[in-house]
Amino acid sequence: MVVTLVAWNGKLTQLKNVLDLAGRGGYKVVAAKVINRGSSATFKQTVTIDVGSSDGVSKNMTVISDGGLVGVVKSVTSNSSIVLLMSDPTFKIGVRIAGTQGIGVVS
Repeated sequence: MVVTLVAWNGKLTQLKNVLDLAGRGGYKVVAAKVINRGSSATFKQTVTIDVGSSDGVSKNMTVISDGGLVGVVKSVTSNSSIVLLMSDPTFKIGVRIAGTQGIGVVS
């Protein structure tokens, strides 16, 4: 499953682009919107989204937008989730390299 961030303006186009991206990967999509940004307490680059465990979201799920990777879910409540953004210096994610099919970590 992939959590997808969608802005309200241009929503139809964004959803189509995300569904195309998720379809190529064979993922189920859960649409979400950002309801809070950052945490001054932890200095991490995060956003809070409006979907949680009641929507099928769980820790370590990938979050994408129509532009590609956004981040990864780090904590979940029943109605919201905190996403660590890929722009955070501590962000790391496993990848498979096209062509060679080698596996690595991008940070």
